[in-house]
Amino acid sequence: MGIAEASGSSGDSGEKRPSVERPRYNVFHSSISRKILFGYIGLSVLLIVISFFVLSRLEQLNRINEAIIRNDLPLIDATEKMVDILLAQEAYIRRYAIMGSPEILSLFWEKS
Repeated sequence: MGIAEASGSSGDSGEKRPSVERPRYNVFHSSISRKILFGYIGLSVLLIVISFFVLSRLEQLNRINEAIIRNDLPLIDATEKMVDILLAQEAYIRRYAIMGSPEILSLFWEKS
């Protein structure tokens, strides 16, 4: 039973009405300007998605960098100062061992 036959209670029992097909929009049969427009819309959507992805990764990298600056750089500075102090102490203790001067020993204790 077709669509025209299902609605047959209109009084015309023997006549069939022609079925009316709605025109379908086919992208492949559209004009060149519409094809170009659809292409640019697709590329624009892809560009926006990639941009959001890159920005989220950039924000994550920014958080990592801030954590490094906040936590690791002060630790590195303190380590470098400690190494400098240890090298200075070692130099003063060597001088004291060679010369035996109490002034150099006081410089050693000053650096510690």
